[in-house]
Amino acid sequence: MEQILSRTDGVPLFIEELTRTLLEDGPLREAADGSVLDGALPSLAIPTTLQASLAARLDLLGGAAKDVASIGAAIGREFSYELIAAISPLAPLDIDAALGRLTASGLVTRRGTPPLASYAFKHALVQDAAYVTMLRSQRRQLHADIASALIKHSSAQTESQPEIVAHHFAEAGLAREATDHWIKAARLAHARWANREAASFFERALRSLETLPETTATMEQAIDLRFDLKTSLLPLGQFGRILGYLREAEALAKRLGDAPRLCLASIHMCQTLGFTGNPLDAVKFGRHAHLLADSLGELSLRVAASLFLGTACFLTLHYAEAESLFLKVLELLEGELGFQQFSLAGFPAVSARSFLTRICTDQGKFERGIVHGDEGIRLAEAVDHPYSLATVCWCLADLLATRGELSRAVALLERGLTVAREWNLPFLAAGNSGSLGYAYARLGRAAEGLPLMEQALNVFENMGHRFAQALFLTPMGEVCVLAGRHTDALKFAGKALALARENGQRGGEAAALRLLGEASGRDGSPEQAEGYYREALALAKELDLRPLVARCHHGLGKLYLHAGRPDQAGEQLAAATTMYQDMDMRYWLEQANAELSRLPHLAADA
Repeated sequence: MEQILSRTDGVPLFIEELTRTLLEDGPLREAADGSVLDGALPSLAIPTTLQASLAARLDLLGGAAKDVASIGAAIGREFSYELIAAISPLAPLDIDAALGRLTASGLVTRRGTPPLASYAFKHALVQDAAYVTMLRSQRRQLHADIASALIKHSSAQTESQPEIVAHHFAEAGLAREATDHWIKAARLAHARWANREAASFFERALRSLETLPETTATMEQAIDLRFDLKTSLLPLGQFGRILGYLREAEALAKRLGDAPRLCLASIHMCQTLGFTGNPLDAVKFGRHAHLLADSLGELSLRVAASLFLGTACFLTLHYAEAESLFLKVLELLEGELGFQQFSLAGFPAVSARSFLTRICTDQGKFERGIVHGDEGIRLAEAVDHPYSLATVCWCLADLLATRGELSRAVALLERGLTVAREWNLPFLAAGNSGSLGYAYARLGRAAEGLPLMEQALNVFENMGHRFAQALFLTPMGEVCVLAGRHTDALKFAGKALALARENGQRGGEAAALRLLGEASGRDGSPEQAEGYYREALALAKELDLRPLVARCHHGLGKLYLHAGRPDQAGEQLAAATTMYQDMDMRYWLEQANAELSRLPHLAADA
């Protein structure tokens, strides 16, 4: 529907004709509940009846007008007098007369006065009718002339919109020139964080490059373009497409025997596999990349390999190794090097600090984590990089929410969400909004929080981002408990447990077990709840996840309190309050102290 409307400008006759063409000759067929597309949508050509009518109108205007219309159609829906004059072999007076006839006919409109005038075809189908009257060889030559004229006479436009020149070189069959300009356009789009445009232009560059003879140089460039595509697609969360391009890059690098590019392929595979819920495979690629990067000695490779292996180790809860790798990144990037991006989606000095913040969150080392997070925000602001800023805001806010500093977390998350939405970063928008929903719910605003969390989960499921899903399933279940939706809480806890075990994420397994204990206790199954809590507690202690250990003690204490078992309740609540005090988790400490205050009454009743 969007393509039909864009081609017809809403003119009823054109809409009917194009739709009828698709139904009669194309892959669109009518079904009981609407229209169904079988196969790829073809380019929407003008129906024969309309084409004949429009072509006849152009013929009546004379050869010069028809030739000028053809040149204008090759330029685009809009074209300037200056560009027509630079390309057309007609004399200036003949060009003026031809444009006058086209304007008088109503097929073309004019703004301004020649030689500063600009013209536009009244409808897209008029442009097509003028274009299809030319032979293919004529079109190719005309597009080559337009590209050359743009470079010569419109250098400012060529620099700011190289995709226009790239299009004309592509239509002219000049693949080398088209490739170079698509890459320029992609880099400009990426610089202004227009990632969808950048990915589209990089893909066009890759398709154009693949029409050239295969040489070492073109194969190297084909690999690099796939890495560029990964960088543009990552903020969009399009991990399936990324994995496909990386596998192609890896195969090409092996054929070339290119060790640095093979190292980069493993680096990028490590990060992407970690995000898609394959942490063990991510570690395997990461270790290979790390060894290769150290042997090659190139700084950018060592930084990226350490960063992404650290990320994979974080996902598998090898925190000591992960922390060592992230600190190595910061060591490699001392001084001004911390302001370099090394062609990665985020600045590595910010990314390393973001993950160090998450490690400190899980281990209850909150003050150290806040130092890393604050420094990450300072650096992200200094380099004015939205992806890095939205990332570190999310990580630091999750630390604050875990500690119980919910108002501070909300302020950071609202900032991160604003940045992510403004710069079209769907993955980070979902992350910040999902965590914001959790903080809202903990502050008693569950009606606002639940929709944000549900939306975030849907985004991550559609992206195939299993790591992010695992981050939110358990908090989603917690919020359902707060809202009294115990059946939903059990559903989310079960899904979180299955996903964690499937992906070998033992920390996620412990958190899901604690949630199952809480939801089962509220659902009237105290024996089952106690079993879940005990299992979660043992695993959390083994992994040294101290905030989670404290919350398991707290949950068990509440369970025993409600079951009328004061001695066991006191033991568990005392353990929880001690840990909360050590970690300065005041929000949770107040709740545990309130429950402890009920113990004397419970003992007296007993």
